[in-house]
Amino acid sequence: MAAAAAHAVTSDHARTPRVDASFAVEHARVPAGGDTSVLLHLDIIEHWHTYWSFPGESGEETRIEFELPEGVSVGAIQWPVPQRIPFGPAVNYGYEGSADHLLSLSLAGNLAAGTTLPIIAHARWLVCEEECIPEEARFTISLEVGPIEAVAASRSAFAAARERLPLAAPWPLEQPDPDRLRVPGEFDAETLIDAYFFADTWGRIHPSAGQSFEIVDGALELSYTPGPAPGPLAGVLTLVERIDGREQRHGFAFTASSSANGALATGAGESEGSGSSGLGLLLALALAFAGGVLLNLMPCVFPVLSVKLLALTQHAHGEASALRRAGYAYTAGVLCCFAAIGVVLLVLRAGGDAIGWGFQLQEPWVIAALALLFFWLGLALSGWMDIGTRLMGLAGQHSGSSGDFGTGLLAAVVATPCTAPFMGAAVGWAILQPPAVAMSVLLALGTGMAAPFLALCFAPGLLQRLPRPGPWMVRLKEILAFPLYASAIWLVWVLARQAGPDAVALVLMCMLLIALTIWLSRQASTLRAAPVAGLILAWGLAVVMLPGLSARPMAAEQSAAVNATRIAELRASGQPVFLNLTAAWCVTCLVNERVALRTDAVQNALANHGVTYLEGDWTDRNPEITALLEEFGRAGVPLYVIYPPRGTPRVLPQVLTPAMVVDALDETLGPKAATVITTSIQTRNEESS
Repeated sequence: MAAAAAHAVTSDHARTPRVDASFAVEHARVPAGGDTSVLLHLDIIEHWHTYWSFPGESGEETRIEFELPEGVSVGAIQWPVPQRIPFGPAVNYGYEGSADHLLSLSLAGNLAAGTTLPIIAHARWLVCEEECIPEEARFTISLEVGPIEAVAASRSAFAAARERLPLAAPWPLEQPDPDRLRVPGEFDAETLIDAYFFADTWGRIHPSAGQSFEIVDGALELSYTPGPAPGPLAGVLTLVERIDGREQRHGFAFTASSSANGALATGAGESEGSGSSGLGLLLALALAFAGGVLLNLMPCVFPVLSVKLLALTQHAHGEASALRRAGYAYTAGVLCCFAAIGVVLLVLRAGGDAIGWGFQLQEPWVIAALALLFFWLGLALSGWMDIGTRLMGLAGQHSGSSGDFGTGLLAAVVATPCTAPFMGAAVGWAILQPPAVAMSVLLALGTGMAAPFLALCFAPGLLQRLPRPGPWMVRLKEILAFPLYASAIWLVWVLARQAGPDAVALVLMCMLLIALTIWLSRQASTLRAAPVAGLILAWGLAVVMLPGLSARPMAAEQSAAVNATRIAELRASGQPVFLNLTAAWCVTCLVNERVALRTDAVQNALANHGVTYLEGDWTDRNPEITALLEEFGRAGVPLYVIYPPRGTPRVLPQVLTPAMVVDALDETLGPKAATVITTSIQTRNEESS
């Protein structure tokens, strides 16, 4: 057994032009059910550096991916205490000289003695000076199952790595104000010469804004500038003391639950029960309601404005009580739809799916079903169907409460892909909260969307100014069919982007089936239910057959390159980035692109500033794009972000104008560049790209 262990490969080395890397295991043999550690050590050439788990204002943390045999598991990287690394006006967090990355390795209890376990590690790091170079190395080591046996040559390396780890903080961390933290203890103002807090989450603290400290009654109070996403702090506090003429630096790790009462005080008056970390429940509810009201003005809702207008004209000269019932029914339809979508969204996210707001339109069968529904409703408004089923209430053909309820359902279904002003922050915050809090915010959003219709139903004087019912209503109904036809065409176009031409052909055949059943119903009075049957049959065909036809175009894979790593690499190389997260089914996104982003003024501004333009397509599910949305507290598209090479990213509003984008570029990036850097444009599923 000892001879076998002696032949175990316990370390491996790799050398790049800037880093000498080694990977080692602490024990050559480990008993079944036991633990050991592995260490990635980087020797970095002078003036260059790598990065901490949160790299500061630019850069990227070191990553290690493993190929492990069955029965072996690995823990997260244990990061040494970071250093502040100024670069011009920016401050990064990382390591100069050398960096140690410890990880624990655990063996299952059922491994047989004498088994050799190969461990393969693929390490990636970004090493920077004035330029940044991504580097990587692949390491192979092994250990055996048996009585524990340390590797003598590695003892000093592992001991040194553990000395660089932060200590567990012996004090609680309090946050009495959004720009101040307090550590109660017995600190000596005469020996403590420096204190700095490295927040481990983006947006909590501005790295380059500086920090100051003072000792008040023995407690350390540290002031800082909050970042764009303030909230509970976690990270490493470094203290530098001068003792006997020598400076000693220590690091202490704090987690977000390390305060005296088990949760950090945010200084915003938020309760623990709200699950808040930034907005707060009351503010989120207010923003959601305001966003819901504005949602009625967004392009996504235009297709059903005709149905809503028709519903109002039918109630304009009715009894006040009937008008109020119509408002209640419409509101109930909106809220039921928002509640159902919210439940599905939260359940899927709890199951590990990386999805966000508008997720249902990432499914081709949902797009197909909506296209068929709009086509069917358009035919109804055109007068091709004159039947009194309750389902026709969706097309304004039924004046009872069921018709108003259906109109609310339809309006909410079509509106959910949109992200109105105020809404993005509220929904992005909500989906990360406990279910009860999340649902309350989503229902506030639905209430805001229904509020204008409901208000009109309680103001009959305004509606009575409309002409009295007459032939003009028939003509209006026929005219309002055309926005629905246009919506059906748009949805078929979205389906073509998602699932290809075969899926489009299937939906067109389903539309033919609907037209055929309507024609049959007009030939025989016994077939009055044929149009509804045709719609249901068409839906069934789409749901059954679309999954087999969903061969997405290869160009859709291009958006996989739009991720945090790509952005960090570009910024580290000195290039500013404009990030556009969009989707083919997001009408607001398409309008912004036509009205603002593709104009000559914006394109010239991007070129003059040397901006790399990245467009991430969220038409289909993409976990990396979902992660980018969540990084900025958003649950859906659109999202527009300007990343300067150094400094804090700037988030633009969700409704753009050319002047707004140009001004934001000038304010964020400063004077225009003297030379133009080649712009890299990442489009969606366009064959021309």
